[in-house]
Amino acid sequence: MGGMVLVFPSSLPPAVAPVAAAGGFLSAADQVAGQLTLVGWVFYPLLFFGVALMLFCVLTIHRQPHLTELQKLKWLLFTLFLPFVGPLAYLLRLRADRRAGRLEPSSDSQTP
Repeated sequence: MGGMVLVFPSSLPPAVAPVAAAGGFLSAADQVAGQLTLVGWVFYPLLFFGVALMLFCVLTIHRQPHLTELQKLKWLLFTLFLPFVGPLAYLLRLRADRRAGRLEPSSDSQTP
């Protein structure tokens, strides 16, 4: 049986070697650009939004004078380990506390 044996250069990664053996060569940038699909266009903005929301909540929790240290620790753990649920729950709780009058409104929202 006369099968064809392909020998790939050892300097190329396995994903690029078949393309190089076929006569073409794709650069790493071409491979990455081809992999950025709709999933990438949705996943990366959501990842950025989640990290930004988490950082905002961590800084906000740290600055709340009405929370005890134990409450701050609970909210920080909840925010860090449940990326979207934790920050949204904290922001909704903060909003409910402000509407109920348990928190004084920020100085930005007061009218002169």
